[in-house]
Amino acid sequence: MKKIFEKHGAVKCIGGCLGILGVIAAIVSAFLKNESISLIIDIVACALIFIGLFMMALMAKEHKTFKIMGACMLAIFLFSWILPIGGYQGATFIDQGMRRLGVVDIGVALYQSVSFTLDKLIYLFVLAGFYGILSHISGYQQLVAKIAKSLKEHPIIVALVMSLFITAFTSLSSQTFAVLIFIPFFIAILAKMKVDKISTLAITFGSMLIGMLGTLYGTESLSDFNYYVGTEVATGLTYRGIILAVAFVLFNFFIVMRLRKMAKAKNNEVVEDPFAFEAPRKKVKAFPAAIILGIGAIITILGYIAWNTNWGIEVFDKFHEWLTTLAIGKEYTIFSYLLSVEQAVALGKFGYLFYLVPVMLMVVVLLAIIYRTKLDELVSSFGEGVKVAIKPIIIVVSIYTIFVFAFMSPGLASVINWAFGLTKSLNPVIAPLTALVVSIFNADFGYTGWTISQFITNAYANNLEIVHTMFTSMYGLVQVFMPTSIVLMIGASMLKVDYKSWLKYIWPFAVGILVILLVFFTVLLYV
Repeated sequence: MKKIFEKHGAVKCIGGCLGILGVIAAIVSAFLKNESISLIIDIVACALIFIGLFMMALMAKEHKTFKIMGACMLAIFLFSWILPIGGYQGATFIDQGMRRLGVVDIGVALYQSVSFTLDKLIYLFVLAGFYGILSHISGYQQLVAKIAKSLKEHPIIVALVMSLFITAFTSLSSQTFAVLIFIPFFIAILAKMKVDKISTLAITFGSMLIGMLGTLYGTESLSDFNYYVGTEVATGLTYRGIILAVAFVLFNFFIVMRLRKMAKAKNNEVVEDPFAFEAPRKKVKAFPAAIILGIGAIITILGYIAWNTNWGIEVFDKFHEWLTTLAIGKEYTIFSYLLSVEQAVALGKFGYLFYLVPVMLMVVVLLAIIYRTKLDELVSSFGEGVKVAIKPIIIVVSIYTIFVFAFMSPGLASVINWAFGLTKSLNPVIAPLTALVVSIFNADFGYTGWTISQFITNAYANNLEIVHTMFTSMYGLVQVFMPTSIVLMIGASMLKVDYKSWLKYIWPFAVGILVILLVFFTVLLYV
């Protein structure tokens, strides 16, 4: 036994033991006649299997990211052989027996995961190519270098400003992935400033996760959740605003502390710009690049914040109507034809990621003309950039495959029903912790809304704002530290940050914000 522990490590061996205990517990449960006790043992078995597999994958020396996601995939696959599935009709849970996943389901799940995420996959592909091109344009190179040089002595201020912008835009944007268009630019600046990897991941992708944790009006996930539950964006808005403010302050406290620590460290693992390719550098003015990129940024920000829907601001709708009806002669509405009569929408109504493609195209064309970049160079640099997107694309498909497994065999609904059945009323600890566990495997927050909508609207009608906030905040918290977080894992892969290193950094924040949330929900319910 001692030799086994020395060879594989204590954590991996303990994880293996937990997994075996989970399998044994599931086998014992299958022979029990008492359904209530059997379900409890099944839930314990699933927890042991997941924790065991996670611990083993976490200690992997090579390909850790994919082994961890593979462990999550295997866990949810095994759950289908342990947990009964079911669904709600009103406040009543209907047990539907077992839906065990098989080998053929793996292929179906992969197909469906690609189908569900096709817009994101294409967007990541184009975005990587876009930054591949930018990295070869001299004006962009000069702009990044000048900004970094002027800000190099003020890393904390830069970090706070970047984090504030990313968090705010994420919490307001109708599409989470739209925020990614700014991230490589910020990473390029931080790389020039010699900021370390973990700090860069926290400032950029981490701030996106904080925006998701306390989302206000934004993200398609909140929109989908509201659609199924029958709530509105204003439901629990004040509560989410408080959570966002507290989470932002606490998160940036950790960022500042790390930046100060790294400033004194001798072995500082500086982040590398993933799009820093070998490219000719010319002495050119950065001002035109700044103007064009600024215009693209303004269009993106104005386009993905729902001004009219959220606050009744109609100026962009009226401008769009005026522009698209502006005619040369009697009938030739040139701008409506150029933009597309059927597809063009007003600023504030960019509901899909493909609206960013013409923005990126405009930026590239103008910069290429101004800085005299050859077509062959544009094509080759686009190809170089696309290579950066390969691993993130695989990650997105993998995480959504985990979700599809949970969708095909919804055994987690039985866990929800059991947990909520422990108390007669809404519990400020059990309910959010249940939401946290379920969110680990549900990358699509809208599906969580579909699963619980009938129950919570009937059982907790008087506390709907609170339970709504519980699920939204817990879903956001899971994204901060779990390997089933798409944004987190994309960021970690791009910046070459080991997931275990991120977990060591983020766990005090995650535990702290969890305690704060549980206290907050207790106060809301009982005070």
